[in-house]
This record gives sequence, structure tokens and C-alpha cells, in this order.
Amino acid sequence: MISVRKDETCYNQKIINNDQQQKMKSPGLLLSALLLIASIASSAQPDTCKIGMFINSIDDINIGEKCFTSNFWIWMIYKDSTLDFKNDIEFMSTKKTELLQFALEKKNGLYWNRQKWRNVVMKDWDIRNFPFDKQMLTMYLESAHLDTGELVFLPDRKNSIIDPTFYNNEWRVTNFEISSPIHDYSTTFGDPTLTKGSSYSFIRIDITIKRTNHWMLFFKMFSGVIIAFLVGMCCFLIDVRQTSPRFAIAVGALWAAIASKITLDSRVPDRTTFGLIDSIHILTFFMIFLAITLSAIFFKETHSGSSKIFVYSRKADLIAWGSFMVVYFIVVSLLVSHAVYSN
Repeated sequence: MISVRKDETCYNQKIINNDQQQKMKSPGLLLSALLLIASIASSAQPDTCKIGMFINSIDDINIGEKCFTSNFWIWMIYKDSTLDFKNDIEFMSTKKTELLQFALEKKNGLYWNRQKWRNVVMKDWDIRNFPFDKQMLTMYLESAHLDTGELVFLPDRKNSIIDPTFYNNEWRVTNFEISSPIHDYSTTFGDPTLTKGSSYSFIRIDITIKRTNHWMLFFKMFSGVIIAFLVGMCCFLIDVRQTSPRFAIAVGALWAAIASKITLDSRVPDRTTFGLIDSIHILTFFMIFLAITLSAIFFKETHSGSSKIFVYSRKADLIAWGSFMVVYFIVVSLLVSHAVYSN
């Protein structure tokens, strides 16, 4: 009996010891599992790179060639030593890119990559309100090889600025923004690990500029068409019986307005939108053509030679002259006001 109880006591003691060992192992197993999950989660997180930009200058703002030139510094701050931003940075919508300087240092455990570039950037100008236009200059850069599963850009908004000493006698900078959206592509670029397109992190820089002397430019460029209209209206001040000079001055004014339109079109790029240049010139064409039409009607009515009809014709000429002047300058003022305040 005593030996049986001893065996039972030993068996129970073993069970208790096993339970205690299991309890001691449980926290260790839990900790190991947590560490494994954390390592997997950390390995799944993409690398991050902080990017900033300092713009030294914006030159050659060429509306006719649809481009502008920018000189700037960019810097990248990151931890992963395997990242190679000398060959990985891609600038989009550019005609020409030139790397001027390159430097790489390690400070406080972080890699500090600095590059100076000179880029000729393509720009589709919005000239509907020319010369009262406001333009948005946009530059994009992204990783050429690493998608968002491997690398994400973060903008350095605090240090990204335009050089305060930068000056352009035609344009002034009104706003500067840097952001890091995601660019979703509808293609996998042949990546066998992807099935539904791909996405890349990129840096976007938006610079808003406005013309400095827009009123002076307006009078210089539109004075020709306005003078052509005033000359054309002089046909109403000529005796209706003087057919040759009356029609000659109106037709000459119409050709002068057409020449003004051709001159302005040579300074601005081809466009599919209807802007201030088109509106003022078409208005001028229409008003001069209407003046020629009224002159022909007045000539027909006075061709009989009646003095009474001639008196009425002179009054009609003066009314037409005054009406055309008022209507023309009211419409031009409205068009200009819309161009100025729409920005």
C-alpha cells in the first residue's frame, strides 16, 4: 500500500512539474511568435526616402517652344545603403536632363544624397487669358525601378523652396508646393510577380507664376488691332458719296486687323481653345465687316441723289459711328475683365 501511494505521489509530482515547465515555456513561445510576426511585418514595409528640392532659377520660359528650363538641387535622405539614386531617379515630361553635380555622405546613420540638375521641361501652356495668364510649372521625378512595394518617397516640405534671390523681369512666383502622390500604371511592365498593374511613388513640384507687366504687354500687343478698328470706323465720317475712299479705308483696316492676328499667333503656340486674343480679333473683324456692309446699304439708299435721303444718311453714319465705338469698347472691357479676374 505504501509503495503504491509513493508511486502515485511521484506521478502527480511529475505532472505538476510538466505543467510548470509548460507555463514557463508559454511566454517564451509567445515572445518568439511576436518577434517573428514583427520581423515579417518589418520586412514587408517598403523603404522610405525623404526628398527635397531647392530651385536656383527658372529660365527660358518659352511659350512658342512649349518648354521652360530649371536649375535646381535635390537631396535624398534614407537608411538603405543599397539604394542607388544616381542611376534610379527619372524625370518625366522633360526634353533634356543634365546632371551637374553629385555628392553622397553618411551622417547620423543616414545617407545624404545631393544632386544638382539642369532640366528642360515640357509645358502645355494655358494662354486663354494671355497676357493676363497665370501658369503652373510642374516637375515630376520618380524611381525608375522600385515600385511602392519597395520604396516610398516623402516630401521635405520644410526645406524645399525657391531661391529668394531669384528674379525674372517678366514673371513672378506666387506659390510653391511639393507633394508625393502615387502614380498608378495600368501595366505591370512585364513584372511576373504582378497581375493588375503597378504603382510608383513620385515627387511632384508645382510652381505658380504670373506676369509682372501684363497691362504694358496688353497695350503693346493689342494696340495694332484696336487702332485698326478706330481707323475702320472713320469710314462713317466720310461722305457716303465718296465711295472709293470710304470702302478703301474700311478694307485697309480689316487687313491691318488680320495682320495683327497673324503677328500675335506667331508669338504664342497653336491652341485649340478660344482665348482673349481670338475674341478681340474676331470682334474687330466682325465690327469692320459690319461697317462695310452698312456703308454699302447707305450708298445704295443715297444713290438716287435725293438731298433728303442724303441728310438721313449722314445722321445714320453718325449714329452708327457712335454705336460701334460704344459697343466695341464695352465688349473689349468685359473680355479683358474676365481674363484678369478669372485667375
